[in-house]
Amino acid sequence: MKYSLINLKIVTPFIEIKEGFINIEKGIIKDIGYMENYTYEEGYEKLDYKGYMAIPGLIDTHFHGSSGYDFMDGTEEALEAISLSRIKEGVTGIYLTTVSEGFERTKKAIEAFVSIKKKGIKKGSRLLGIHLEGPYISISKKGAQNEKYIRDINFEEINKLINLSEHNVKMVSFAPELKNADKFTAFLVNNNIRPSMAHTEASFPYIEKCYMQGLRHATHLFNGMSPLHHREIGPVGASLLFDDFYVEIIADKIHLSPPMLKLLTNIKDPKYIILITDAIRAQGLNDGTYELGGQKVIVKDKVARLANGSLAGSTLYLNKAIKNMNEETELPITKIVTMATYVPAKFMGINNLYGSIEPGKIADIIITNDNFEIHEVFKEGEIVFSN
Repeated sequence: MKYSLINLKIVTPFIEIKEGFINIEKGIIKDIGYMENYTYEEGYEKLDYKGYMAIPGLIDTHFHGSSGYDFMDGTEEALEAISLSRIKEGVTGIYLTTVSEGFERTKKAIEAFVSIKKKGIKKGSRLLGIHLEGPYISISKKGAQNEKYIRDINFEEINKLINLSEHNVKMVSFAPELKNADKFTAFLVNNNIRPSMAHTEASFPYIEKCYMQGLRHATHLFNGMSPLHHREIGPVGASLLFDDFYVEIIADKIHLSPPMLKLLTNIKDPKYIILITDAIRAQGLNDGTYELGGQKVIVKDKVARLANGSLAGSTLYLNKAIKNMNEETELPITKIVTMATYVPAKFMGINNLYGSIEPGKIADIIITNDNFEIHEVFKEGEIVFSN
């Protein structure tokens, strides 16, 4: 199918075209431009989106569940439901994320991922890979991770999981203060897996040792880690000190306050900030009681917490995170959209295909209004969701 999207604002996200066009052919973006230069070509179906905006399909690198399902359910039914749910918020690519669990349950989840990825979910979010969050983390900074499953780094175990995944494990979050963490970092890098520090109280020297081996990412910055201190900068300070360090943030105005969102974007280059949801199975559902890693989670006013009050993921939508950043920071829309599209794609090494609206890229495009509410979603050049 050939489509010509016309009369719409385009955030590529590198530039903003106030009124432009996008031509799509065989699932690929053929060309884009300003309407004043538009010439209709025979065979294209014209779609007029006057009053709407086009941005690249969103990519969520840290996500657990949605609509009553969780990755750790370990079933194809759960993964299909999650995929179909996420496309409605404009997320065309997801990295399904584990929690600290026993080997067998993690294995089951990975096997379900491999199976359904081979089959494909035509109208759902693309399953880009697996993000292992834990179990090699600090008990003192466990947050909503289940303490009974937290353990030391185990190279034999991680090797088994990587092989079971058929190399779909793309990121591993762990604590740099654990024994052999620097060797673990090197091992992950050598296997083309992104290492990330998380749930950690590591002092700077531990982090620096891992940095020297290729650590370049912090999982949900500020949350699940020691705070910044003037005599020991720890994980927060290291994330800000190293210019080439990527950081995830949960921009729901709960995990990070609005002033912190603004402060972070004032001191950290936006091309190293990644918007995530860290969403759990309660995403899209009413307040109530849910489960995460074998623990009871209570959702009240859309905020998820354990019984002890610890935040337990979120119910955030990624398009809402973009809206929140637009409201709370002074960044141009191009840089904000980049955080949920091109930056995660670049960090994960897939920006040659995804993350921007450019000729030659896969035609994953979402059509929104000015409030970033989803109107339509294109995945590989086909409309897979209309609102």
